[in-house]
Amino acid sequence: MTKEAARERCAHLAATHVDRNTHQWLPRRGPDGGWQVVKVGLTPPEENLTTEQHADPDPSSADDPRTPYQRNVGEWAGPG
Repeated sequence: MTKEAARERCAHLAATHVDRNTHQWLPRRGPDGGWQVVKVGLTPPEENLTTEQHADPDPSSADDPRTPYQRNVGEWAGPG
């Protein structure tokens, strides 16, 4: 297919294809050097997007009621 034929085919598909609202067609050079038509999906419009969900931030943890000795050594340690 020539480049001009690929462009014409893209224009035809953009005007008549059932998926014309959700896709577009672009000409692309193929591996053999000829031209081909590629179907590309479009991103959904902003008004069709769903609402975002956010998690509430974690509350700060409470202060540790233990003494520094209990936190560092532990209450089961024997007398020094």
